[in-house]
Amino acid sequence: MLQASIHAIRISGRIEASEIHALIRELQSRELKDGVVQPVFPESSYSEQEQEILGQLPVMGSPDPRMEPYIQLMSAIRQNMHEPPDSPAAQQLAEALYGMALDYFQGDARLIDKYWEGLIPEEGERSVVYGHDRELLVYVGEMIGHYLRNRKDDAR
Repeated sequence: MLQASIHAIRISGRIEASEIHALIRELQSRELKDGVVQPVFPESSYSEQEQEILGQLPVMGSPDPRMEPYIQLMSAIRQNMHEPPDSPAAQQLAEALYGMALDYFQGDARLIDKYWEGLIPEEGERSVVYGHDRELLVYVGEMIGHYLRNRKDDAR
């Protein structure tokens, strides 16, 4: 739980005691596997094959070596949110994030979209993944949207 909190703080770039307390309370109610809190993916929302892919994603708080590059990338994105989503800096980050996502989601771009949409909290709601607040997720969505449109344009 502490490692998950540390990962989340690094992505969010801030420490809010009340949010950390709520995060730890929430994590305590979830299943542990090898000492790591497991995410919950509603079976009704994902097929068996999608569930299998989601089950192989790196998990916040885990010692999975794929977490560190993800945390560094999301932190860099947060630090660059002052840039327009279509700026060269943002597009370089978008390319890195999309490539990482394709690897994590075994090339299933449709599942990436489906998963990402489920992460974005409604206005005023708490994020499903601590550190992934609405502002960050909306910015990433815009950044990736520009990246994908430019890829399609370049392919023509």
